[in-house]
Amino acid sequence: MVDVLYLIPRWFYGTDIALTILFAFVTLAVAAYSFRICRLCGEKEPKYFGIGFLFIGISYLSRAFFNFIVARELTDKLNVLEIKEINLLSHWSIHIYVALFIVGLISLVYITTKTKKDTLYPLLLFLAVAPIGLFWGNSNALISLFYIVSVGIFVYLDIHYFVEWRKSKNWGTRNMMIAFVLLTLACFDLSFSTSNYAHYVISHTLELAAYVIILSNLIGITKHEQKKK
Repeated sequence: MVDVLYLIPRWFYGTDIALTILFAFVTLAVAAYSFRICRLCGEKEPKYFGIGFLFIGISYLSRAFFNFIVARELTDKLNVLEIKEINLLSHWSIHIYVALFIVGLISLVYITTKTKKDTLYPLLLFLAVAPIGLFWGNSNALISLFYIVSVGIFVYLDIHYFVEWRKSKNWGTRNMMIAFVLLTLACFDLSFSTSNYAHYVISHTLELAAYVIILSNLIGITKHEQKKK
């Protein structure tokens, strides 16, 4: 029985790497605008939002690198990425990608706690990242756990932004809620990409739509904050 990480249609390979790099640039742009909003309004929420997307952006760069270095492991018609053929460098890439992405998500979760205790942040990071080392050499199990944890966190963020939107009826909060719902669907759909390549393509499309919404939302908030100055 071969462990399969995901299936990629041959026509999508290359486009997949380009989209992942695009995700990196868009999420890094989200981080940059978040830090800019932080400087304009002086609140800490945009700061940690920026930190979260900074790590997510870097994680996408590591994922693009991972996809690139395993290109020669793929079959001719249907690109099947097999865990047993991944080399040591690829294992490192997978673990780094997962760790960075989880750090990004935990940073977003930390915002919702609205706590003034900065010591809680490193504790959450440690509890989330430390267990990743237990899965060294078992990338299939790590990715499976990653999907479960990521979907769980995204659902939590969906609920958070829904509750906040119900309270404020703010368009920015509504857009964030929509974006995180799309990310939830994307992550959930990607978990099925081991059996059907269509899920891999659909998940990338949903991710792109979500990140564009978030970036557009932050650009609008930045312009609004600049007008207040």
